[in-house]
Amino acid sequence: HSQLKTGHPVRSAIHKQLNGRLVLRWVTTWESLLLYVLYLFLLQLTPPCCNRDVQILPSLRPVATIRREHANMATAYDVQTYLLDKSNIKDTVTRMMYAFDNNNSSLLIDQVYTPEIHLDYDTLLLGGKPEIISSKAWADRLEHMHDAYDTTQHTVHNFLIELPQPSSANNDVARPDSCTVYAHADGWFYNRNVEGRPRIMCRRNGGKYRLEVVRLKDKEEQGENPWRIHKQRVELSWQDMGSQ
Repeated sequence: HSQLKTGHPVRSAIHKQLNGRLVLRWVTTWESLLLYVLYLFLLQLTPPCCNRDVQILPSLRPVATIRREHANMATAYDVQTYLLDKSNIKDTVTRMMYAFDNNNSSLLIDQVYTPEIHLDYDTLLLGGKPEIISSKAWADRLEHMHDAYDTTQHTVHNFLIELPQPSSANNDVARPDSCTVYAHADGWFYNRNVEGRPRIMCRRNGGKYRLEVVRLKDKEEQGENPWRIHKQRVELSWQDMGSQ
């Protein structure tokens, strides 16, 4: 009240019209009334099924808990990533067949296999034992494996890719770094006749694949298909030697 008696023109005018103490008390009363009206309004917004005694503001949670929840959401296995993984894995295995028929060693090394692979072929096919070999050494071995034939065709089908189902509202699933793939595969081996047509069937095989594929994070960061074959087991199911 004493400050209102200064020579300031605005404060002097206020002091002349109203008593300073009454102004302060009047404002305080109105502020209390407005807060009470606001409280009643917020109560009206509360659904009937809810407890009106519940605090309007949510309780605060530890920062570590919030960060952990956000991290889980970021790494959860969503439907889009699940479908992309299945497609990429299938592409990797199909690319292996394409490389076999086109004698493409660089494709096998760079886009199909991990640098080190575990091979386990049926002894009736390659006559060997399970081995651990570099992808380059395996590609070099394949370069002359089909020299006896003019043309070959490998196909793969009936894929069973054992990826976990994506996360749901009641089940958080982490994205896998590896999985098992089962598939059927067939191979046809032909030579050309005197007219140059690939009609002389030399051999055809049918078999089963059991593959272990892994996800390479460095390839993924580069925007590539990250899935590579790390283990390959091949079982012969049937064979037809044709005309020879």
